[in-house]
Amino acid sequence: EGLPHYTNSYTSLEGADALVLVTPHDAFKELDLDVVKKKMRTSIIIDGRRIFDPEEVERRGMLYKGVGWGRNPIKWDGESP
Repeated sequence: EGLPHYTNSYTSLEGADALVLVTPHDAFKELDLDVVKKKMRTSIIIDGRRIFDPEEVERRGMLYKGVGWGRNPIKWDGESP
């Protein structure tokens, strides 16, 4: 047992409540945000590496919290956007 290991970023997002980025791997920089949103159960991105443009994420109806951006905390009502 233990944590699952994925070799495909999109597969790892299936049914996920949040995407938390803590490493600046190039593979994450090239993710298609529309596909990310479709794969996730709840569209929340917590970006600890400032990989994504907050406005691009929010324009797609996803919730975004970027560490170091100085933006307001996530306001979530418990429903997927």
